[in-house]
Amino acid sequence: MKMIERLKHKYALSTQGAKDMIRACVCVAVTNIILMMPAGILYSLIKDLLENNLTESRIPFYVAASVAVILLIAVSNFVQYNATFLTTYRESGVRRTTIAEKLRKLPLSYFGKKNISDLTTNIMGTAHR
Repeated sequence: MKMIERLKHKYALSTQGAKDMIRACVCVAVTNIILMMPAGILYSLIKDLLENNLTESRIPFYVAASVAVILLIAVSNFVQYNATFLTTYRESGVRRTTIAEKLRKLPLSYFGKKNISDLTTNIMGTAHR
C-alpha cells in the first residue's frame, strides 16, 4: 500500500490509476522478457547447425517454438497495450473530471481577481491531494 500511496502523490493518480501503473510496469517487463525468446531459439538453432546436430527430428521443435513465441509476443503486446495506453487514457479522464469539479466549485469572481498563473498553481496544487 505504501507504494500505491507514493505513486498517487508523485504522479497525481487515483488509487486505481496507481494500481494500473504497477500492472502496466509488470506487463512491460513480461513483454520485454518474451521479446528475448526469439534470440534464444536462434542461438539454439545456430548451435545445432555449427555442431552438425540439426536432424529432421529437431526441425519440428524449431517450427513449433517459433510459432509459440510469435503467439506469445502477440498476446503479450496486446495485454501490454491495454495495460499501458488504455488505462492511461482512462486515468487522464479521471484527472480531467477532478480538475473540472474543482473549477466548478470556484466562484466566478475568483477568475476575475486572479491571474492565470495563480489559477494554474492553485488548481494543479490541489489536483493530486
